[in-house]
Amino acid sequence: MFHTILIPLDGSDRAERILPYLEELARRFDARVILVQVVEPHIEFTGSQAAHQDEKLEEFKRQTRQAETYLAALEKRFAGKGLQSLKQVAHGDVVKTIISLAQGVRADLIAMASHGRSGLSRVFYGSVTAGVLYQLDRPALLIRADEDEDINPKEAWMYKTILVPLDGSRRAERILPYVETLALRFASEVIFLQVIETDFANIHPYSYYTDVSLENVNREELRKATEGYLERLQAEFHKKGIQARLLVADGPVVRTIIDIAENEGADLIAMASHGRTGLARVFYGSVAAGVLHQVDRPLLLIRAEGEESDG
Repeated sequence: MFHTILIPLDGSDRAERILPYLEELARRFDARVILVQVVEPHIEFTGSQAAHQDEKLEEFKRQTRQAETYLAALEKRFAGKGLQSLKQVAHGDVVKTIISLAQGVRADLIAMASHGRSGLSRVFYGSVTAGVLYQLDRPALLIRADEDEDINPKEAWMYKTILVPLDGSRRAERILPYVETLALRFASEVIFLQVIETDFANIHPYSYYTDVSLENVNREELRKATEGYLERLQAEFHKKGIQARLLVADGPVVRTIIDIAENEGADLIAMASHGRTGLARVFYGSVAAGVLHQVDRPLLLIRAEGEESDG
């Protein structure tokens, strides 16, 4: 499933923080890694800026040469670890170019840091990551990389425990085939999690609710239904030889997901960015963004949109 992995970079150490999380994954799937850096052209041929075009063109060429050198060094580094990689310097709008390249090379996965910038490179601030995720039609492996934090793993990253937050909807279940593939390849334990919000009337930045009042919620019935749903998923994974267990938790959705990931020592959080059914109002884009914004481990995300039936 993960045969071609596209890794957008910008020349910064922070953007490279995704790399240790990719190396063992690429090895296990014998994947082809495509290292890409996008150089944005800033050349105008009209107006008052026209007189400075020669200078801008030279700067554009310099950045392109710099990107070629940078990616060549990374390509050599991957080869030294027995991993196959290709380099690609591209030009254009960063988000559009990344999406176009992913489609053109038929990437099975895009892997990137959510932040990272060095010098004149303009890549991987939250808006770029959000722009890619908003348009992406394939899974993304993300790691938060803040300037003042070092969250690189010390050794090859092994996905031995995968936390899968769900909400009972088919859209949220779009992540499951990818979890299954990873779990079989890494002999992972999968933890299915569903969070029951402690206060439906309390709207916070990382939750989304419609017209639901607390008195309309039979919490005991909701918990039983949730457990039954997760038990069915657990049984399906057991039949495929995957170790799996379930957790039903109460609390604020984002904070609870992060706390459980830390308490369980999860190596990966895997979830869909959208999904809703019944009283479980989880996994709108704000929830995925909230998890990525706070979590200190990789997030495997698939955008799941559409109005398909959950019946």
